[in-house]
Amino acid sequence: MTDNFDLSSYMSPNRVLSFVKTTKEQVIKALIDNINKDMDEDHAESIKAAVFAREKETSTGIGNGVAIPHARIANIKQSIISIARIEEGLDWNAIDKKPVHLVFMIVTNAVEDRKYIRLLSRLMLGLKEESYIKKLIMAPDTDDIYNKLVSK
Repeated sequence: MTDNFDLSSYMSPNRVLSFVKTTKEQVIKALIDNINKDMDEDHAESIKAAVFAREKETSTGIGNGVAIPHARIANIKQSIISIARIEEGLDWNAIDKKPVHLVFMIVTNAVEDRKYIRLLSRLMLGLKEESYIKKLIMAPDTDDIYNKLVSK
């Protein structure tokens, strides 16, 4: 996204989902299932527990229509990002109280602190531009969302 950050090494076109209308729980579960199918072992339950525990602590809605739920899980070999676009938006209890239209779920290994912090901060920095966020929300399909993300 910024400073030669290669988002494509953490995601793929098949990890971009799109919904017209949905709930927070449905989005989280769909993203977990999407991430889990690319893993060498089933980590769905541990990811689900970690993500929902994090959401109970404080919302991952960072504002400008974006949420970044994240989890650090033992025994995961690679960091993975899955994305959901929600056309109608949904209440995520974001810091700006606005509906969330883009959800970026990050799952990383529990011991790779530096990679996790770098990935999270780079993603947040790249999503500060309101015009860029609008382009992602208005993209005609998931392939276009992916292409806009990896070409940024």
